Amino acid sequence: MDENTKTNFHGLKPIMEWVEIPDEIFIMGGYFEELLSGYPKGTIMILDEDKFDFGNISKYPNYQNMEGKRFNMLADIASQKVYNYWVRIGELINSFFLLRGKSNNIFFHSAIEKIPEEYRESENYLWLKNFKESEYIELNKIRRDIVHTISSDTNFKYRHSAVVTNKEKMYELQTEHENIALFCKKHIFLSILGFEKTLLLLAEVN
Repeated sequence: MDENTKTNFHGLKPIMEWVEIPDEIFIMGGYFEELLSGYPKGTIMILDEDKFDFGNISKYPNYQNMEGKRFNMLADIASQKVYNYWVRIGELINSFFLLRGKSNNIFFHSAIEKIPEEYRESENYLWLKNFKESEYIELNKIRRDIVHTISSDTNFKYRHSAVVTNKEKMYELQTEHENIALFCKKHIFLSILGFEKTLLLLAEVN
């Protein structure tokens, strides 16, 4: 092994990481179930009796309660935690195949592209590659926006202020925001399945 193929991702530490992160992700899934029961009370109130009328203009306020705030915070944490798990999966692939690359600059999408050609007909590889080219892009965009641009909570309030007088747009915003829970739960499942597919692929090689 030359200097370019060395990796720091070996030994007991990464094994513990692969075990601990799924536990944290599953706990987040449980929190989503808990928060959803109180969440609708903490979002936009689009009932006619809750609006404010200013002449011919009606405005629909955002009555956010503690559950709503926690929901938005958890959504941001969950997306970053799931993305981190995919980084760990990329590091596992990189370590297994001793791919060239610095250990602090390894990501899932780059590791997948460096898997040797002879293993690319594997059903498990094809699943991972398909995920990289679809749901992973969606996850990374949301994660990148949260980390580098704007939090979910601030973004929701900003978008709410832009359509505060449009009842139809408010319904669309409300539905989209509530679907964040479904998005996060889907990616929680996909991250665990992705780890399984990775282990199965590496078992084929070994």
